[in-house]
Amino acid sequence: MKMELICKTNFDAAHKLEGYNGACANLHGHRWNVEFRVTSDKLMLDEIGMLVDFKKLKDLTKAFDHTYLNQIFAENPTAENLAIFFQMKAKKLVPKECKVSVKIFETLENSVEVSD
Repeated sequence: MKMELICKTNFDAAHKLEGYNGACANLHGHRWNVEFRVTSDKLMLDEIGMLVDFKKLKDLTKAFDHTYLNQIFAENPTAENLAIFFQMKAKKLVPKECKVSVKIFETLENSVEVSD
């Protein structure tokens, strides 16, 4: 039996892209929409019947709400770098046999996804 858990959350944060030749080099903000997907090829539920607590996944993004991302991240806070960061954090919350993908929507039209 295969299981896929999907958790969607969002946060508002500003950034600027250092070294970028265009308008995004200026300070600007987004409502970042984040979609976590945890996939398991077998049932690995905990003692209360959860693969991973939705709240724990959502909490990964809460610390970034209404922040200036350039002051937090060592890397340039691109959508790509944010997706990698959140995927690495989410992998620590799930059983090691699970696959984790994270999709970050910088806008309604633009997103990036990173997965195992």
